[in-house]
Amino acid sequence: MPGCYSGPMHHRVTSAVSLSLRLLLLAAALLAVRPAQAIDKTTVEWDSLPPLPESTSGQFAGVHNDVLFIAGGTSFPVPPWEGGTKFWHNKIYALYENEPPVWGYVGKFAQARAYGVSISHPSGFYVIGGSYGDGHHRDSFRITLEPDGIEVMPFGGQLPEPLAYHGGGLIGNTVYIVGGQTGPTITTASDQLYALDLESASAGWQTLAPIPGGGRILPAVAVLDGKLHVVSGASLQAGPDGKPVRTYLTDHWVYTPGDDGGAWAKAAPVPHPVAAGPAYGNELGVMLIFGGDDGSLAARGSELGDGHPGFGKDILAYQPAIDSWSVAGQTRETLVTTTAAYYHGGVVIPGGEPKPGRRSTGVYSASIPRTPHTLTWPDYTAIILYLAALVGVGWYFARGENNTERFFLGGRKVPWWAVGISIFGTSLSAITYLSIPAQAFATDWTMVFANAGAFVVAPIAVWYYIPKYRAAPISTAYEYLEHRFHPLVRVYGSLCFLLFQAGRISIVLLLPSIALNTATGMEVWQCIVVMGVLATLYTAMGGIEAVIWTDVLQSVVLVLGAVLALFLVVADVDGGWSGIAVSAFENDKLRLASPSWSYATDSLWVILIGNLFMMFYPTTADQTVVQRYLSTADAKSAGRAALTNMWLTLPATLIFFLLGTALWGYFREHPLLIPAGMKNDAILPLFIMTEFPAGLRGVVIAGIFAAAMSSLDSSINSIASVAINDYYKRYLSPAADERSTLWLARIVTIVMGVVGTACAWVMAELNAVSLWNPFLTILGLAGGGLAGLFALGVFTQRGNGPGAIAGAITSGVVLWAVITFTHAHAFLYGMIGFLTALVAGYAFSLALPGAKKALPES
Repeated sequence: MPGCYSGPMHHRVTSAVSLSLRLLLLAAALLAVRPAQAIDKTTVEWDSLPPLPESTSGQFAGVHNDVLFIAGGTSFPVPPWEGGTKFWHNKIYALYENEPPVWGYVGKFAQARAYGVSISHPSGFYVIGGSYGDGHHRDSFRITLEPDGIEVMPFGGQLPEPLAYHGGGLIGNTVYIVGGQTGPTITTASDQLYALDLESASAGWQTLAPIPGGGRILPAVAVLDGKLHVVSGASLQAGPDGKPVRTYLTDHWVYTPGDDGGAWAKAAPVPHPVAAGPAYGNELGVMLIFGGDDGSLAARGSELGDGHPGFGKDILAYQPAIDSWSVAGQTRETLVTTTAAYYHGGVVIPGGEPKPGRRSTGVYSASIPRTPHTLTWPDYTAIILYLAALVGVGWYFARGENNTERFFLGGRKVPWWAVGISIFGTSLSAITYLSIPAQAFATDWTMVFANAGAFVVAPIAVWYYIPKYRAAPISTAYEYLEHRFHPLVRVYGSLCFLLFQAGRISIVLLLPSIALNTATGMEVWQCIVVMGVLATLYTAMGGIEAVIWTDVLQSVVLVLGAVLALFLVVADVDGGWSGIAVSAFENDKLRLASPSWSYATDSLWVILIGNLFMMFYPTTADQTVVQRYLSTADAKSAGRAALTNMWLTLPATLIFFLLGTALWGYFREHPLLIPAGMKNDAILPLFIMTEFPAGLRGVVIAGIFAAAMSSLDSSINSIASVAINDYYKRYLSPAADERSTLWLARIVTIVMGVVGTACAWVMAELNAVSLWNPFLTILGLAGGGLAGLFALGVFTQRGNGPGAIAGAITSGVVLWAVITFTHAHAFLYGMIGFLTALVAGYAFSLALPGAKKALPES
């Protein structure tokens, strides 16, 4: 076959890869069994604490100095249907950690108090507002545990209005309270949101934007990921007798604090009203609502008496990553009008109202039975063998490396199909492998068309770019810019590439390491060091051939792992494929496009046009890809490689989006499996750790390692190629012998690998991932038009060196203005940079004198 290297080394490598794939499939068949110990994915576990000294509901509950307090509340010594009246409490109890634990009386409020907000903070247990029967309180208290007992002190001044039956939560050091009723006979519920900074409580309460869903009492409120979630409750209006009548709600609002006063957003509504249900979030990673009143029997409490069936027992779990509710078990009792406090690793639900007119003394602690996800010895064995195989590939090719042509270009004899898979594997970095399923998991399918531009750009590269690159004896993409324009243009292009790749190395190591740490428990620095050291080792030994063949292996492993994950997900979701599809459709998870014509959102035209132009850089101007074109036997083989990558992109994209949607369906049924604070990018590794059988789990985790290493090895090999060919051999030592140049190439490879690994480690220690975005912005201004310069050289005859430089400068200025003064979507930056560099470069070439250069023949 033309363009295909068929020497003995090729046959040996092909056989080795074939054998590796057969062994992988055999291992999958042998190990395809469920983990021996299944974990309970859907239910909350309960424990009991000592019963309360008095049966109460509406009480306050909180923790200070690791002591649980209960304060105030109400009770019915005689049921109301027997003529009894509600009794209001003012006592404060603490749970003493004796053996066995016991409640003890520790103090009291000056006035009875119930149905307010409880806040636990390191500085104290805060009691905010509440009712005393004939009226509602405006004051608040802080309860602290001191060496000589408790101290109950007023704090924060007066509330803006008397409030009871409101909800609240703590974000950082700021208390937020929302909703409530300002008096016992008031027929409208408050929609106000108030905030108080505990570190400057003397400044008083601040009034913020009211809840858009309208006023309500008894909402279920919890804090998750720094946001206040307000769910359900009941609105009030005057009844025929003038007394307040409730309308039970199912809406769900989320408040995000901000310097501008913050903002409200709507979230998934609950399946049914859960008014007065205690709720908690924070450490759990999900919002749990324990029971609640759906209002169906609200008007029949006295009529039913003790025949009342009680309130709801379902525990509803909300996972913000999937914006969905599911049932996560049942409560021990049907309790409402109580509160929740986090104590000793569980959510404590004290007392409450099991049915109208009755109170409970039960105290229950709910916890989520999350089994730590750890790798087993078969997993570690698989990882070690896999990574050792990668190093073995580097050692194998090191024996044939005797010049830089072989080290950087594989002697221009690498098979086109291997190069095509390698290009695919390089673009399929660990970040991409994790982020595409995470995108579909968290949102919808609007980004599925982001890779559609490949079917336009790849043929253009095959027909126009690759023949130009192969017509001249070049070793780097930027050498073409010198042949076509001017040495200064070559320096500009290569310098942009070097700066981008130098920064990229750290990110492609750090981000997957963070995701792997979340899912597997492996330390971030361990992941970084393992990937950095091994990738540097085999790349320094085997050069581009080691890079390409390890890319082939890891691409196959990752795609097979994704396919297997997809089938495992579907097998564990109720209804399988059809169940996922129906649920996804009902929740708008399969939305393919946003029909907006706005240039500031990810509308369909922005995604299609913006990503089409963005693809010109990696396909035509990135040394990591162009270097692979140059490693094949001829232009025809290079074109086949480019088209191979194009055709692999389509099914891979569909697989990853299907997988992301399937993961949404899976974790929608099992939201408690997602740990607190987990980023969406860790969702696939989490599923692998949860559901994959031992051994095969290790292979796929090793594949994720290898995906990051694939991006790293491509970067450091290409950096070395540019440094040696565009600077050392071009300017510093044109007559250097091959032996010393090859030695220097390996040194540069090792140095870049070590520096990139060290920078990733430092960024991890400093939590400095956010530095990547301003770095990209600054570099984008300089290099955004680089692909446009290549187009200027390929598609025009009159483009010249001065015009190209002027076009690059103009592109940077225009991009800066667009970023600074418009709201254009980031996807459009590539198009703007490309077209500005091309058009301005051509215009300046017509206006500025410059030599017309012909490409030398190879």
